Amino acid sequence: MVVATDGTAYVGNFGFRIFPTREEPKPAAIAKITSSGAASVAAAGLWFPNGMVISGDGHTLVVAESAARRLSAFDIAEDGSLINQRLWGQMAPDQLPDGLCLDADGAIWIASPPSKEVVPRSFGPVRARHYGGDQLYHEIANDAILVLPQIETREAVDNIGAILAVPGISGIYVGPGDLSLSLCLKPTLDREEPEILEIYRRLLKEAATRGLTAGIQNATAAYAIRMAELGLTFLTVGSDLGFLASGARDSVQNFRNPAGIIPGRS
Repeated sequence: MVVATDGTAYVGNFGFRIFPTREEPKPAAIAKITSSGAASVAAAGLWFPNGMVISGDGHTLVVAESAARRLSAFDIAEDGSLINQRLWGQMAPDQLPDGLCLDADGAIWIASPPSKEVVPRSFGPVRARHYGGDQLYHEIANDAILVLPQIETREAVDNIGAILAVPGISGIYVGPGDLSLSLCLKPTLDREEPEILEIYRRLLKEAATRGLTAGIQNATAAYAIRMAELGLTFLTVGSDLGFLASGARDSVQNFRNPAGIIPGRS
């Protein structure tokens, strides 16, 4: 059981008998009991909801599903109900989550009787939850995520209407390298062929008609500007590996030239 700051209690249970004869495990529920004594089912379908904790901000409940050897998390709605169930962490085969506690840093400590240990598992976004302003990031993260199917084959181009009709997507993102391979061309970015540019225009038009985003990977900022002028709105330039390699190359070159070292020699 765990009790929220407003006095609401969340109570788990086995869901099956272990005495006098043991039954096969079956799903159980978490009961919600308000400070006035009103009881209701907060969440169902759990495999022995056992130890529970509530995050420091009061918005997330994590429960040990002992019979499934995992932790599950819920968002706590304004009315105290538990919503948006998701996997929080899977235990090792020799571990079984029993009692839980939450420390001052937001880490969850899990008692595992079969393995005779206390297992730490952190509340991952301790720093990330403060990203982007006063509102806690994990409360708004799902609203800020883009779902962008990558268009990288001739088949994807031919079926762009069906792809854009998939519920929940935010738009499309073109991968020119793989798309080039699919069209029997050398896999490079920043294409100039008229037929490729026509494909980009078609994809953009299909996305814009539905009010969705169209993006593309670019090798250079100059080409990204051209794509922006074409109408694409999600533009990425270069790659982390490329930038690291370029920075390392520039640093070595800047060192060698003043030192009078011939490039290519150590």
